Amino acid sequence: MTWAFVAVGTWVVLAVPPMAPADITAHTEQAALRHLLERFEVTGRRTPQVDPALNEAARSAATTALASSADEAADIYSLTAAVSQAGGFDPLPRAMIVKGTVNGETLSAFTERQDFGADPTSHLGLGVARAGDALAICVLMAQRRAELLPFARQVAPGTKQTLCATLEPGLGKAETFLTRPAGTVERVPMTETAGRVCAPLTFPLAGRHTVEILARGAEGPVVVALFFVDAGQAQVSGLENVRRNRREVPGTATDVLARINALRGSFSLLPLKTQPVLTQVANAYAARMAKDRFFAHVDPQGRDVRQRLDEAEYAYQHAAENLGLAETPLQAHFGIEHSPGHRSALLDERARELGIGLATDEQGQTVLVEIMAAPAEATGADPLQAAYTALENTRRQHHLAPLIREPTLERLALGHAQAALKADQPKGSLPGTPQLHERAFELVSDARSAAVDVYVAETPAEISQSKNVLNAAYDRVGVGLLKGNSQTYGKNRYWMVVLFVSTRDVP
Repeated sequence: MTWAFVAVGTWVVLAVPPMAPADITAHTEQAALRHLLERFEVTGRRTPQVDPALNEAARSAATTALASSADEAADIYSLTAAVSQAGGFDPLPRAMIVKGTVNGETLSAFTERQDFGADPTSHLGLGVARAGDALAICVLMAQRRAELLPFARQVAPGTKQTLCATLEPGLGKAETFLTRPAGTVERVPMTETAGRVCAPLTFPLAGRHTVEILARGAEGPVVVALFFVDAGQAQVSGLENVRRNRREVPGTATDVLARINALRGSFSLLPLKTQPVLTQVANAYAARMAKDRFFAHVDPQGRDVRQRLDEAEYAYQHAAENLGLAETPLQAHFGIEHSPGHRSALLDERARELGIGLATDEQGQTVLVEIMAAPAEATGADPLQAAYTALENTRRQHHLAPLIREPTLERLALGHAQAALKADQPKGSLPGTPQLHERAFELVSDARSAAVDVYVAETPAEISQSKNVLNAAYDRVGVGLLKGNSQTYGKNRYWMVVLFVSTRDVP
């Protein structure tokens, strides 16, 4: 850069030529990255590693944001395409995009943000794009759970490659799921060798394939890698690629159902059947979100899917809801399927029936609602016995001694469950009632310790989530269970009180 001294009156002024576009972009990236890393230091979290592939994907997303919108750049399909083309594999990186002008407005708005570092992040990428006077900054943040060996993203039809990954401690039982261009899903087991898991993959057909590695840990199924592989077609970058692929697979509710059941079939789970009431509830909620301009599991009146099903008089023992928002139904489902929480709802073995709702908002985006449920009639004739069976099975799975059913504790627990439902307070201690653990000591003369768990559930089997069920010290149990309606917790809920007692000294 050339510096020039220009005489103005009696003063000498240092005149600096305007920065070239490339200099502005580089300067903005450096300043934004400094702010970003400083924010992580302020929050006390470990400073993430700046990843070259995520940097490149962030620049691509920033370019897309300038060419269309930040929303389109940040949706799941666009981000997966950008990460894949950069050679990355992080599933669902969190994206933050700021748009403005080159006069400092964009950088200023970026540095005013204080929410960086709020979530766990192991790797990040930052990119800046410029188009004329417009500027966009994009940050991609990921909590990486695996490392992959290099894997080609553009191949000829018929190509075979071996996909290998190193999982973080605590994850195992890895599998690869390969979605073909036609939408069929193939499950490929991964074998472990020398600390890595590997799977041979073949791409016989031309088109876009989705590659996903799923592992299992204490929290259940975890998507640790997600990327596209294009076979036999030219790699097209940016917005054109996203739009072209979206035009190819718009999808309908029937297509979404087929995709869900293909995924469940890959896990040897029963297919879901469409249910008219569930479909009606899903469609009504999708239409309401599109009309009233909100997108949430809880509506502005504070009602969730359980209350919506209660209002529709659909009796159930299990219910879950997934929401998606994208340009087309299949793209909305794509985001659902690759979100760990939503994915677990799709793969819940309790689900038997499904309702799919679709609506279009004023921006032309598709609002997708998926409701997975099991009807109440599948609960069984004896819910109390089902609760005890669930406790027994949970203890057996963890190699713990069975709990002895104590009738006196059971009567005490039932009385407290009735009082809790009447007070609409699932608490172990209620005003005007005796302390449960003190009563337990009175009823079980050789008791050494006691614990109480109280909660509201959809099904008796949820008693297995009781926090004390895996405590090896306890050897006696009494369950109080009744079904009732609550203004706070909804209709047809099981109010459960579990009294655990230990009659032995355990080191």
